[in-house]
Amino acid sequence: MGMTRMTLAVGLGMLVGACGGDDPATVITGELEVTTLTTGEAADADGYSVLVDGSSAATVGVNGTVTLDVAEGEHSVELADIAGTCAVDGENPVSVTVTADEAAIVTFSIICGDG
Repeated sequence: MGMTRMTLAVGLGMLVGACGGDDPATVITGELEVTTLTTGEAADADGYSVLVDGSSAATVGVNGTVTLDVAEGEHSVELADIAGTCAVDGENPVSVTVTADEAAIVTFSIICGDG
């Protein structure tokens, strides 16, 4: 967790404490780290879209990592906008459990051919 996020989390914690305790509307978040590893010819030059629970959440490069803050709990993570010459090697989407105290890591392997 970066210094900015940590400062914000501590500041919010102090604010909630000053207001009299737990707010049932407060959403607890955790980190979801999505990594792509692309091999082969004719790789998808513009990268991929990451969908969380069916909604677009971020873009990630062909060999990249993106970290997202998402609500704690079970989520579906999908890699989309994949070139016709490429395919995910394995499950897509995948199910992952996000907790506040540990990053959930999803790695997609993509194999591209020359079409």
